Amino acid sequence: MKKHILTAILLLCSAVAGNATVLDFEGFTNVTRLSVYGGLNWDNVYVLNTTSNNFINGYRNGLVSGSNVAFNGFGMSASVSNGIFDFNGAYFTGVFNNDLTIKVQGWNDNQLLYDTSVVVDTIQPTYFNFDFRGIDAIFFTSHGGTSAGYIGSGTQFAMDNFTFNEPIQAPAPVPEPGTLMLLGIGMAGLAIFGKRRADKREA
Repeated sequence: MKKHILTAILLLCSAVAGNATVLDFEGFTNVTRLSVYGGLNWDNVYVLNTTSNNFINGYRNGLVSGSNVAFNGFGMSASVSNGIFDFNGAYFTGVFNNDLTIKVQGWNDNQLLYDTSVVVDTIQPTYFNFDFRGIDAIFFTSHGGTSAGYIGSGTQFAMDNFTFNEPIQAPAPVPEPGTLMLLGIGMAGLAIFGKRRADKREA
């Protein structure tokens, strides 16, 4: 019996975990500052259509799907928030600097739960699996690196295919055998009481 219950819980968790949402930042034709997108609130995150970008740099090299990438405006800190969610991961690329460091922090109720730094280059996007669970905000801060020789400068990063999902809810507790026995005795007692009352009425 316990084996069947465990199997059912694992199947449920797998089904929920598979419902991840991938935000590819498509549907914007000009440089756009995001406010609400994909059910999340964005601060200092912009979307760029790389087909309108005349220069080869990390914006275009960071493209994973479609023609758009997101980036942190002016190379400054950026954030994503709204309710409780899980941040699975995303693709990152340095726009102007190789060996760019991006600090990614996951918060919940103003408490720091996750603090991870990754290093990226300008040549190609790299996917990072963060697996931040049960957070209500992510902060991205980039710094360092050396110029890759492109026109322009700064600590901007390009981001694509941002993947997140609602956290897996804990399954309802399974009653212990002793609890089930007490429940069974109580139900049996009610049935006997009901039968006696019926017998008295018939008499």
